[in-house]
Amino acid sequence: MPRRTRHRRRAGLAVAALALALAWPAAAGAAPATPPSVGPPVATAKQVKIGKPAAKQLCGKPGKGQAACLSQRRTDVSGVHGLLLSTGAAPVGYGPTDLRSAYQIPADGGAGQTIAIVDAYDDPTAESDLALYRQQFALPPCTTDNGCFRKVDQRGGADFPAADPGWAGEISLDLDMVSAIAPAAKIVLVEADDAYYDSLGSAVDTAVALGAKYVSNSYGGSESPAETSEDALYYQHPGVAVVASSGDAFYGVQYPAASPYVTAVGGTSLTRDSSQRGWSESVWSNTGGPGSGCSRYEDKPSFQTDTGCAQRTVADVSAVSDPRTGVAVYQTYGGQGWGVYGGTSAAAPIIAGVYADAASPAPGSYPNSYPYQDPSALNDVTEGSNGSCTPSYLCTAGPGYDGPTGLGTPRGIAAFRSGPHGVITGTVTDAHGSRAIAGATVQVGDDTVTTDGDGSYALSVPPGNYDLTVAAYGYAKRTISGIAVTDGGTVREKVRLRKLPTARLTGTVTDGSGHGYPLAAQVTVDGVPGGPAATDPSTGGFALDLPAGKSYQLHVTADYPGYQPASAEIAVGDADRTTRFTLDVDTASCTAPGYAKADGTCAPVRGGLLVGTVTDANTGAGVPGATVTGPDGAAGTSTGSTGSYWLFAAPGTHQAFTAGRTRYAAQSTTVTITADRVTRAGFTLKAGRLQVTPGSISRNVQAGKQATAAVTVQNTGSRPATFRFGERDGQQPATQWKSIPDFPTPIEDNTAGYHAGTVYSVFGWNGHSQTADMYSYTPGDDGWTQRASASAPREGAAGAFIDGKFIVTGGWDVRDQDDPVTEIYDPATDRWTTGAPNPKPYANAGHAVLDGKLYLVGGCVLTCAVTDVQVYDPASDTWASAAPYPEQVAYQACGAIDGDLYCAGGTTSRAQLQHAYVYDPGSNSWSRIADLPIPLSGSGYTAANGRLLISGGITAGASSTTGQGFAYDPSTDTWTGLATALAPGNRGGSTLGFYRIGGQPALGQGPSATVQVLPGYDQGDDADVGWLTEGRDHVTLAPGEKIRVAVRLTAKQPAVSQPGDFSALLLIRSDTPYPSTPVRVSMQVK
Repeated sequence: MPRRTRHRRRAGLAVAALALALAWPAAAGAAPATPPSVGPPVATAKQVKIGKPAAKQLCGKPGKGQAACLSQRRTDVSGVHGLLLSTGAAPVGYGPTDLRSAYQIPADGGAGQTIAIVDAYDDPTAESDLALYRQQFALPPCTTDNGCFRKVDQRGGADFPAADPGWAGEISLDLDMVSAIAPAAKIVLVEADDAYYDSLGSAVDTAVALGAKYVSNSYGGSESPAETSEDALYYQHPGVAVVASSGDAFYGVQYPAASPYVTAVGGTSLTRDSSQRGWSESVWSNTGGPGSGCSRYEDKPSFQTDTGCAQRTVADVSAVSDPRTGVAVYQTYGGQGWGVYGGTSAAAPIIAGVYADAASPAPGSYPNSYPYQDPSALNDVTEGSNGSCTPSYLCTAGPGYDGPTGLGTPRGIAAFRSGPHGVITGTVTDAHGSRAIAGATVQVGDDTVTTDGDGSYALSVPPGNYDLTVAAYGYAKRTISGIAVTDGGTVREKVRLRKLPTARLTGTVTDGSGHGYPLAAQVTVDGVPGGPAATDPSTGGFALDLPAGKSYQLHVTADYPGYQPASAEIAVGDADRTTRFTLDVDTASCTAPGYAKADGTCAPVRGGLLVGTVTDANTGAGVPGATVTGPDGAAGTSTGSTGSYWLFAAPGTHQAFTAGRTRYAAQSTTVTITADRVTRAGFTLKAGRLQVTPGSISRNVQAGKQATAAVTVQNTGSRPATFRFGERDGQQPATQWKSIPDFPTPIEDNTAGYHAGTVYSVFGWNGHSQTADMYSYTPGDDGWTQRASASAPREGAAGAFIDGKFIVTGGWDVRDQDDPVTEIYDPATDRWTTGAPNPKPYANAGHAVLDGKLYLVGGCVLTCAVTDVQVYDPASDTWASAAPYPEQVAYQACGAIDGDLYCAGGTTSRAQLQHAYVYDPGSNSWSRIADLPIPLSGSGYTAANGRLLISGGITAGASSTTGQGFAYDPSTDTWTGLATALAPGNRGGSTLGFYRIGGQPALGQGPSATVQVLPGYDQGDDADVGWLTEGRDHVTLAPGEKIRVAVRLTAKQPAVSQPGDFSALLLIRSDTPYPSTPVRVSMQVK
């Protein structure tokens, strides 16, 4: 990232306002439910209309790569909690009876079917809200206990994501609409980790894997070129009705509705009238409107025949979406009980329910084609529009197909069944019928499927006579002719394939440039399924069983750097044969182990290879990232799940080699290295391993009293383990950013800190000059308060609070020189003092506090970047150096978590970085961790709640500024999405809280005064929960030893001022290499 060219820039902000005219909806008609003897609460009030009609979108605008839920809730109808049982107090909005009347749907549909709802984030009250909705409208119960309802995460487990009020409303809407239309169906709710398309798509795959034949997706976002690959990954499920909302932003196409494999559902306004049907519909167009139009990227499916769009056209069908004529929904988490909802999010689950009422989809078919087989079976919507376009039918309703409503709305279930077809189904096995063949290709006419893991297949085809051809690797192809398929008929063909005779091809891979020793390599064969065959690193040998009587193209690639790959065509006859590959060194680079340039020639160096594995003594698994070192600087690093390693060493007898990794005990062994040979040596590393029980603690405590509990910590590992307790508030942080008062001036490259609930910002560039001014903000204040200014202006400094003092150092002064002055601010006296000067005062270094010391990682001198790591200890007022960062870096994000320092992203003088590393102060070493999902530099960052949080920054090859955010979890070595910021930005101040102050909104644009916060991320690495204490700390356990530690829960002031529910996480911070699951602690104060 180059240094800024200072200039003034005036920025204008255009603000547009849109006035929407709304009308009152019809009230829903539904008989009050029978009062329960025990169960949900009964409301004592009824819903009333307050003010002018209005509605709001439940989810905010999605970030890049994300989708938004497409639901709206009316804000002019009051909410009421509980069952509405009194006469005339039925929920406002259409209920199940209304919807089934409007669309001529049977009252008991969905029996024997499973409908999946896919949404992002968690709705913690989903099941209880659904139970009350179904009881209100006298629908059969659908609960976990009776096997009707199931909630899973995107992997099918119970590790539910963070709760989100907006998406919780979406979930309630979806569950209620499916219940209204298909009350006898089972429901599975799949909650994606976040709103990114890969998470939502994975949830769709999970839904199908769990047996759902109908999947409702009430979300969408802008199209992108990547969507065509996402189709095959997530939405192409033959034999499954995958349904998606078309959008709520009027004319325009959204994804996944644009996918040619899903049923795209538009939206209507639905009103009662005096017609024979009793209802009429028009295009919804007021608080929003359905998406429609011509896809930019998706091919047109064969069943669409409209002529004004050569690509995929949206929508296919439609249903009620207008909040003015909306549906009754019950939502408590983030909601007000009963409410009136709309958006095409209402339409998608309605259509999914209609599919479930109709029949199981034909195997191998795509149910979005069904309505096109008989459009007359739908209610044609002919009035209204969602915008202006050419040709007009893409945005204006008329007879026949149109974009906003597709072919129309349901008129019974006939249009949602497949047309005339029959099914060819069966299994593919070996000749004896004893072994199923998975992955075999089965072709009937133009249709092709592959067999499942049990060898089964099914194809849906129109009536006719067919040839069926089956092919599988290693088996003789077989064709069965004259298969007659009738409408509604099923033909079963059990296909047995004759296994082809095989011959074994064995071989070796060796060095061909002087050493001649065996090589670890990967051998691939064209046309042969499965991964490559790995050679034995000690012998270079490999073996492949291949069908005899054919020639094969083999490709060999060395696992070691600096070797050229080799290929050869090898004929495999009826008998076994051997072959040999010799791989030559790339003499131009001369980077292969054991080679060096001498007098301009790449030549072998005397020595041999040492290979083997590094394993964990406790688990037996490989230890990736371990380092094996020997004499004369010989070193290698283990990789992969097996912990394999290699290194080149000089010859010698009884040489000592040592394997080690952070938080393991090192192991040494003596090895004899022979020139031009491969020697094998294995290492087993010991480590402590802690088991903590119980996993949770819950106590009821009277106000002013205390309760005790205990946790048992046992070392089940193979070496001593030391641990200490940590604490963290258990409340869920917010999922959306919020604005707070602007900073007094535009600012960038400022330094922010957080202390005792107050955020501070000092130094920076205000668009005209550098500044030494400092301001503070405490939540609840009307604005920022000026504090004592620092001694001299600067920008790009590093700083943080340590023991109540704000320590700031480095950066560029007014002469654009590195500023070595270390300034220390005391908020108690509002005064600045100085500390020891910084010996390497780089600007824009990543910084964080670890073990009471300020770490500065990388940074800029005249250019960016460097690898230096500087450490300031305020206790001794001294500076020291730590192990250099693995690569040159500046403008990266850093934070301390559980005694380690994590850094990610940043920039060099050439590009943004995606790499991330962790620093262990015990071994003074850095290790690679999972890469950021995208390259980022100049981001806002902090470490909070056990995560490294990153928001915004520069990405896309330094071409754009983003608002995307990510959170790194050290316990799983994974990144997940964080809420997208209110506005993109880079190079602003950021700190615990999670506060982002100022920064550049866009590249080349001047600084901004905008301040935003993601509330709840205020638990630093040294967080303390006032009502929770532990009886012991800093305990060392020998292998097999255990200790019982008392835990006290105190319901007294100042930590607890009134009754309520309190939650916390009891953390176990240890010197072991394994993550420890926190103990969840809850206290109910009476």
